[in-house]
Amino acid sequence: MHSQCRTVTDVLEGAESELGLVTSTVDRCACIDQPAPTSPGDWLALWEDEAEIQKDNADEAREAGRLEDSEQMGDYAGKILEFCDDLRELGTHPSLPPWNRV
Repeated sequence: MHSQCRTVTDVLEGAESELGLVTSTVDRCACIDQPAPTSPGDWLALWEDEAEIQKDNADEAREAGRLEDSEQMGDYAGKILEFCDDLRELGTHPSLPPWNRV
C-alpha cells in the first residue's frame, strides 16, 4: 500500500498525481460512451481493466520486438495494479464494468 493512501480519496489523489489515472479513466469512459466512475468499486473495476489492456499491449509490443515500449507498458500496468491493491486493502470490491451493466 502506498504509505499516504489511508482513504479512498487518498488513493484517487495519489493515482491522479502519479499517473493522471483519474483523468484518463474519466476520459476513457467518455470516449466509449459509458458513465464515469462514481464509487470506489467503479474505479477498481476500470483500473483493473486498464491494467489488463496495458499488459496485453505490452505482450504485443514484446512480440513485435518493441522491447522499450513493452517495458513501459508493463511498468504502467504494474503501477495501476498497485493503486488497485490500495483500494482492495481498504475493503473495496470491483463493481461490474459499465459495459456489463444492464
